[in-house]
Amino acid sequence: MKRVVLDMDPGVDDALALLYALATPDIEIAAITTVSGNVPVRLGTQNALKVLELAGADVPVYEGAAAPLTREPVHATHIHGDDGLGDTKLPASVAMSQGDAVSYLQDALNAPSAPHLVAIGPLTNLALAEFNHPGLLTKASSLTVMGGAVHVAGNAAPRSEFNFFADAEAAHSVLRARAQVRVVPLDVTRQVLLTAEVLQRHTKGEASAVAQFIRESTATPMLFASECHGHDGIYLHDPLAVALALGHLPAEWQRGWGDVETTGGLAHGQLVMDERPTRCDRDRIGVELEWASRVNADAFLELFFRRVLGGYR
Repeated sequence: MKRVVLDMDPGVDDALALLYALATPDIEIAAITTVSGNVPVRLGTQNALKVLELAGADVPVYEGAAAPLTREPVHATHIHGDDGLGDTKLPASVAMSQGDAVSYLQDALNAPSAPHLVAIGPLTNLALAEFNHPGLLTKASSLTVMGGAVHVAGNAAPRSEFNFFADAEAAHSVLRARAQVRVVPLDVTRQVLLTAEVLQRHTKGEASAVAQFIRESTATPMLFASECHGHDGIYLHDPLAVALALGHLPAEWQRGWGDVETTGGLAHGQLVMDERPTRCDRDRIGVELEWASRVNADAFLELFFRRVLGGYR
């Protein structure tokens, strides 16, 4: 059984990713760490606790960085709703966070059996932990990051994905930590679009609180997508990243050299891949990483709903 730490900024798709992970029988979620991103970190912590209570799960939550390393926070409540969960107004949780996320990550990754680390928000917590203990991220059993856009347009800037854009310095630092990073970029997550029709088909007749939450929470980002992008769907960025991190779904992976742009301007937060035709690694710019390029979207949607609507341990 894999021990997993989810570093997240809940967020509608983060909440769906958490529900998916909780419904997965072959993993133990050791902890959730929260970070400023889709919503302010204090709200994200409360959202994680609310979703855990919805699922009847007991997992410790550690609150992390309230701001990026060097810049002002950016949020996406215009997509995720004022409460970050599609304005579903889930009841407040009676549980509380357990302490500081960065301290927890340092202790967990220094333990004899380090967990698998899945980061589906800005990478501030990871960068701070690595700064305090150089080489720390190399100790993770695996490190998977949802972020970046390789050959597709960005969603926070012309070529920048939100997580990398929100704290580009942290993303740059984490990639430079020389851990074996697997990146799940927009190239592959945009292949998995949950439309209103697909949602209705999978949840028709389902009266559970989880099914109701999925229907209600996705309505707000779907409305935004309809008004701004001309479709009625929500991309399952974070649930897909969790599934790929845990090896639940076949995917095509590419290897290459890349880095994150931190100089500001239109390219701020862009994952720049060095695709020049050379056989000499010394000529490459950035660090070597692996990124997911293709997945079977229908297979993942079937897996996602089978898990999240099938009950919780």
